[in-house]
Amino acid sequence: MTKLLVSMGYQFEWLANDFLRLKFTNSGMINYQGEDVHLHQLIVSSGYYWDEIPKYNKMPLHERPCHATWGNGEELSNHEEKLILQTMKKFQINVKYEQGDIFVLDNVMTSHGRTPFTGARKIGVVLGDEITRK
Repeated sequence: MTKLLVSMGYQFEWLANDFLRLKFTNSGMINYQGEDVHLHQLIVSSGYYWDEIPKYNKMPLHERPCHATWGNGEELSNHEEKLILQTMKKFQINVKYEQGDIFVLDNVMTSHGRTPFTGARKIGVVLGDEITRK
């Protein structure tokens, strides 16, 4: 596992209670069809994402399950994150699933999640081969 993490560019350390801290630095941009576009991981990796979860919201940002900073190591301010989230919400598309539906998306280029729901659900996931992007 150590060799794999190093080969993928991760820095890591084992902490108390079998907590593995991973650090990966990337530009947050990807070239897609000739244009540089941002990656959505900035928000899903933000420490602020965990503010409403009691198990994590008392932890310092850098100790939460995911935590993103600017490339120079500075924290995103809560204001900066809110602006990014507002922009994402502005372009959000809701997809209502019906039994038998198939929905295909690029897991790197598409921010995705689900809204709260009640009742049971059953979803199958298929992953394709990894592709190299520049």
